[in-house]
Amino acid sequence: MLSPLYIASSLESRTAVGSARSHRQLVKTRGTQSSFVLRRPYFVALALVTIAAGLAVHFRGHAFGDAAQDIIGDALWAMMMVWCVGVLIPQSAMLLRGAIALAISFGVEFSQLIHTPALDSLRTSTVGHLMLGSGFDGRDLASYACGVVVAMLIERAMGWRSR
Repeated sequence: MLSPLYIASSLESRTAVGSARSHRQLVKTRGTQSSFVLRRPYFVALALVTIAAGLAVHFRGHAFGDAAQDIIGDALWAMMMVWCVGVLIPQSAMLLRGAIALAISFGVEFSQLIHTPALDSLRTSTVGHLMLGSGFDGRDLASYACGVVVAMLIERAMGWRSR
């Protein structure tokens, strides 16, 4: 197994083209811890792009109609969860990351059945509403599942091998 210091020094010593090629090969390489850790910046970037898209849908997506806006927003929220799980555990298998993201999404949705003054107060704020939602809707569960599947298809299209 290559040490992170060896990888860093070998990447620095190559030309810009060679360095980029080596980086791509290392990211796609299966079986080394460091190759999966190198995916972390990509997961962060994907999460940020997904958050931006979700905020655009939430605040400016009125043209979609209320139902479509809700479905798209929920699917994007679940996609963001896939990328956030990838940031935390980039070395885990894609299916595991998807399952964890789906479990978190379902957990947040089912938590909307719980009403306490503190939770309800938090849900009335913009940030609380974006993170915790406001009321349980079974349709959201299907939206979350679709979002997780789309995120996994994007990851597959990027050519990353799953463990």
